[in-house]
Amino acid sequence: MEGSLPSFPMSTRFTLTQGNDPRSTLVVDVCDRIDDQAIARLRQFMFTYGCSTGLLFDATTCILYRDTFSDLSEGSIEEESRIPTAALLETLGTGNAGPLDQRVRRWLELLGASWSTAVPANPAEAQDLLYDVVPAATGASIHQWVAG
Repeated sequence: MEGSLPSFPMSTRFTLTQGNDPRSTLVVDVCDRIDDQAIARLRQFMFTYGCSTGLLFDATTCILYRDTFSDLSEGSIEEESRIPTAALLETLGTGNAGPLDQRVRRWLELLGASWSTAVPANPAEAQDLLYDVVPAATGASIHQWVAG
């Protein structure tokens, strides 16, 4: 356990960092179902910790959030795009088995090690990942937070 989260229904949170810099370059939340609470938790973490890019996963959808820095509040964190979770995790091949949080972690590891094999082949699904997510994950350390 790298950190702990307040108690609420969420499977896992991953934060990615580069080198010795403790600031998160990417935050990834995995939840049972994306709802207003899950979105608010991700946006609050992004704002509080100054993380400009976030992903929110459930079994069907991955939502990409970016801080536009249009003001100094959570209000500047906006939904950028939605990508089917299956489109991302199918890049794992035979590793696409097991609980969702474990598959997302394997996908983050693949993204960090070999981004070109981790992004979907469909350009419409891949393009938004290339701007911030790929650079944030490439060579990053992955830290897993657990509820409780």
